[in-house]
Amino acid sequence: MEYWKNGTSPFHLSIIPLFHFNDNLKYKQMNQHKIKLLFFFIIALLTCCSMPTNPKEAVILNDSIVITQDKFYQHIEFLFSQLEKDIITPDLRNAYNYAKKYVEESHSKYNSNEPFDDEDIMRKATLEFFNSQKKLLENEYLALIAIKEKNINALTANDETKWDSIFNGIIHKDSIASNKFLKEQKRFSEQYGFELIELD
Repeated sequence: MEYWKNGTSPFHLSIIPLFHFNDNLKYKQMNQHKIKLLFFFIIALLTCCSMPTNPKEAVILNDSIVITQDKFYQHIEFLFSQLEKDIITPDLRNAYNYAKKYVEESHSKYNSNEPFDDEDIMRKATLEFFNSQKKLLENEYLALIAIKEKNINALTANDETKWDSIFNGIIHKDSIASNKFLKEQKRFSEQYGFELIELD
């Protein structure tokens, strides 16, 4: 996707004018996790006679899931773009609802799919990933929105501390979910004999 190409994170968060958070490093770290997670598109290497069945279908499944995750993070990017605005608009809640609906639909889609094979590595990893993101949306993201929607005159130093803590929690939990998925994705690629290529 174009918005990743220049090493620019989509998470440019300056949510509350009263607060001046210096989270560029955190955004960069989060961006790195997304790059690793989202752009492991693949080139299949069908090289050995003992190759498991359905290697081409495995490639298709992997790419489909990666595209689904990429679209999810586009929703999250849009949500953050609304959080960083000085003026609260209905688009903030709309962005949140779009992201939550997409997570729920994605989870439901892969939950209803038949297992790909006996181990069912990728489908289970995908369900766990979207479960984690759903919990973040229902808890941490809603907490950020609650702070954002407070009257600016009612904001306190405690809100700044709380905001920073919540945002750090999002980065940490997203990193865990991403790394867990990536570990299983690599195991799946090894099982079916294709190589994961990280695109710039």
